[in-house]
Amino acid sequence: MDFILADDSVRAEKYRIEMQLVGDRWKIVWAGTQVKCQLGRGQSGWSKQPCS
Repeated sequence: MDFILADDSVRAEKYRIEMQLVGDRWKIVWAGTQVKCQLGRGQSGWSKQPCS
């Protein structure tokens, strides 16, 4: 399935949840989105920083 991104500087976007096992339960330690920018519009890897 393809999605249209509202920002033309963004090449890809993903939702991510990081969890840590604490005792016998999982705890969410971070949740949010990360983006990859179009060539020349910011970072090339996954980042929480916005593209320019």
